[in-house]
Amino acid sequence: MIDDKIKVNRSIKTFLKDKKINSISDLFKLIRCLMEFVERFKSLTGEEKKNLIYDNVIDLLFRNYTIEEASQYIVMVNPYIENLIILSKSKILLNLKKKNFLKDCFKTKNRV
Repeated sequence: MIDDKIKVNRSIKTFLKDKKINSISDLFKLIRCLMEFVERFKSLTGEEKKNLIYDNVIDLLFRNYTIEEASQYIVMVNPYIENLIILSKSKILLNLKKKNFLKDCFKTKNRV
């Protein structure tokens, strides 16, 4: 568990290293990618996964934008994560078009 949490956090930070969020759509796509990624780590609790995503996305926003700019996005992060969790628990498919959504997320370069 601690080892997995550290490993996941490092992987997320590496993934986010060169990412930019230019729109709400970029933010939502990024969060979906991260949620699909952390879901693979069964040793982490749902709360740990959610916190890792939230903390890293907020960190990305503050690293790349002024407080005012980041604030426009920050207010949407937690509600969006919560809604995705609710949808996933109800077995609603979030991405019917692409079966390899996570793979697509990690192969894009400098784009979310």
